[in-house]
Order: sequence, then structure tokens, then C-alpha cells
Amino acid sequence: MSKRDDGFTLVELIVALAVFGLIAAASVTLLSGTVRSQESHQRHFRQMEGVGRMATLLGQELAQAGTGTGFTAGARGSGAVMGWTRIGPPLGREQVTLELRGTDLVRRGSGAEELLLGGVRSIAVRTREQGAWSEGWSPMRPDALPDAVELTISADGQPPLRLAFLVGVPK
Repeated sequence: MSKRDDGFTLVELIVALAVFGLIAAASVTLLSGTVRSQESHQRHFRQMEGVGRMATLLGQELAQAGTGTGFTAGARGSGAVMGWTRIGPPLGREQVTLELRGTDLVRRGSGAEELLLGGVRSIAVRTREQGAWSEGWSPMRPDALPDAVELTISADGQPPLRLAFLVGVPK
């Protein structure tokens, strides 16, 4: 028997360990990239879920806006953005205000507050009355409601989000 048949040389072991190390490093890099990607997707889906919940809530509430109740809307928001009286269950009549506080879009009504969306940089409001869009709200009749409201929301790291809602019972 020769010495060569007794096992691996030191050089062969070092080469094998180096190859194993490269494979392990590549695997860790791939795995950490996958984990970061999954976390990013989960964050995005949570944000989209929040936007969907907010859009549904505002759509339902603006559909219940009552005439002659002092609908208000500012063209650009910081502080109060919109205000209206919601008429319907469970509270009957409820004064609702949509406010931008810092970077939080908040719904205030009946003494309770609810965070609708965080990370908001700015919000623009347009209203539609008799086929014409305008910034803010300048009613043609004092007791009028707009036909529709459009909110354009700029949030951190996202393209502007444009949402449109019908207001009150369709005529």
C-alpha cells in the first residue's frame, strides 16, 4: 500500500473546506435576500390592506352624508381636510371630520378617533358639483352636497394615490 491510499492530503481538505464555505456563503446570501423580500412584500400588503379598509369606510360614510349639514372640504390638507354629517346607523346623526395630523390621516367622529393611514405627506381634495371639478368646496347652494369627492394622497415611498367617492344618495 502506498501513502496516497491512506486518506486526503491537507491541500485536498483545504480545497474542500473552501468550496463548502463558498456554497454556504452563497446559500446565506440567497436566504437573507429571500427573507428581506418577503418582509417587504408583507409591509406592502399591510399598507394596501389599510388603504382598502380606508377606501371602504370613506365610501360608505360619504354615501351617507346628509344634505343641509355643512359639508366642508379644504383644497390642501393639514389639519381638517373634510367634514360632513353622516346620517345612518348605528348613531343616527354623526359629525365626521377627516384630519391630517402630522403624517397621520385620522377620522374623528362621536368623540372617537381612528387612524386611517400613516405616513401621509400631503392630501389634496377636489369636489364635483354639476359636472365641474373644483379645488376644495364652494357650493352653489348653501345646503348642497358635492356629487363626488376626489382625494389625492401622497404617502412616504409610494406614488400618489387617487380615490374618488360619490357623496350622499344618488340623485
